[in-house]
Amino acid sequence: RQLGRIVSKDTSVALLGVIPVTSPSTIRDALDKGVKSRNGDAMINITVESYTYYWIVFSTHTTRIEGDVIEFTD
Repeated sequence: RQLGRIVSKDTSVALLGVIPVTSPSTIRDALDKGVKSRNGDAMINITVESYTYYWIVFSTHTTRIEGDVIEFTD
């Protein structure tokens, strides 16, 4: 059963572009956040984007997932 379409993001921050300040952004973390937001079991029709922004002192890396959350039924 489909529970709806979601967009989920996971972002990490690094000093000077190489020293991690937060945990790394991963596809798994973004996917888990999206599935939990609808109390589902999995996602289908997934699109993944990843982008990084650099500033003088730090950078951010974001993983974005868009897809349909589903629930398994008997």
